[in-house]
Amino acid sequence: MSTMKRGRARPGRLSVRLMTLCGLLFVLPATAQTKVFPADPPASPRAAAPNLVSGGDGSVWMSWLEPDGEEDVLKVAQFVDGRWLVPREVARGSRLVVNRSDVPELAVAADGTLFAHWLEKLGGDGHAYGARIAKSTDSGSSWVPIGWLHDDLSPVEHGFVSFVPAESGAIEAYWLDGRAHPTGGATAFRTAAVHSEGSPPSAVLDDRVCECCSTDAALTADGPLVVYRDRSADEIRDIGVVRRSADGWSPPQSIHDDGWQINGCPVNGPAVAASGRSVAVAWFTAAAADARVLIALSDDAGASFAEPLVVDEDGPRGQVDVTLAQQGVVITWLRRAETTTEVVWRLVRADGTLGPVGIAGPREDARISGYPRIEAVDDGALLVWVETAEEVRVRGAVLRLNEAVSER
Repeated sequence: MSTMKRGRARPGRLSVRLMTLCGLLFVLPATAQTKVFPADPPASPRAAAPNLVSGGDGSVWMSWLEPDGEEDVLKVAQFVDGRWLVPREVARGSRLVVNRSDVPELAVAADGTLFAHWLEKLGGDGHAYGARIAKSTDSGSSWVPIGWLHDDLSPVEHGFVSFVPAESGAIEAYWLDGRAHPTGGATAFRTAAVHSEGSPPSAVLDDRVCECCSTDAALTADGPLVVYRDRSADEIRDIGVVRRSADGWSPPQSIHDDGWQINGCPVNGPAVAASGRSVAVAWFTAAAADARVLIALSDDAGASFAEPLVVDEDGPRGQVDVTLAQQGVVITWLRRAETTTEVVWRLVRADGTLGPVGIAGPREDARISGYPRIEAVDDGALLVWVETAEEVRVRGAVLRLNEAVSER
């Protein structure tokens, strides 16, 4: 059974945390508005499962899946200086799993080595799959398979992977692991270091978590911090956090006592971004039938969090992502509209105020079919999502957050 220690909230320090976040934030002039520039990635029609990661050098990498005959292909491309470079193929096959909520992930190690994961079937059951790993030492031009991420190949779910860089040429991985299911056990949250060989020994961070909510991880000045949706014995599924410092891994903590009791997975995980000892965690909750998108901030590498700020309570669906841009914390999520679902975003300014809710998509009569992802770029943030109209397409936009221009 998962045991959780509640994080220490200090609501009076919310403004202080925002003012100190990253040491980069400043208040936008009241006249400044955001310009949204289309930046569609070089993905083919019917592509799916886009994901973003910072390249650490001002660039952003995107991974996605696209069909090719009877196979599916994992591809990556780099976004540099406002343009996409040529896509590179990582893996292909007929056993790759395409899942709009459990998507491939990229990581950039300290020495620039790229790691990628994708999902492959482990049996006939659609929920029986595992995570495969490959790496590239030439900026994605070629990829060397490493093997399975996990040290268990039971025909159960192993997925919802997150990465952080480790020492040179290595990363750390975190995932949801169902190896205890055949004996009646719960989904656990596990971790392992990834170098050049597959199936490294793994360790349990939390032995009872929500079964199919995405996870996220960030590297703070004190060490890795990982967020996920926990699961108590009485089905409270609030957001959990574990972090590693010089003293080792912390016990699971709750970021905030939402008290969302739900007898089933909401498929709605949290997102985290960090710089130094500053951390921002965003998530969706529907506790007490009150749907909200929240954000909580920390200035001590996640040891404690301020009381959360309500980002949206006007019909959000969740599926959040968050990034730290030069102008503030930028959050994206899905929100219900009259006839469709919208990809929206919002800036948390340095003075603790919220900018207006911006709408990035869908375009024309399209509908959203995938989760948005966002990553900071020099002049704002890059946002990608999947929409459907006559065909399924991966869309992208650059939010230039500090431009005083008219609305789009």
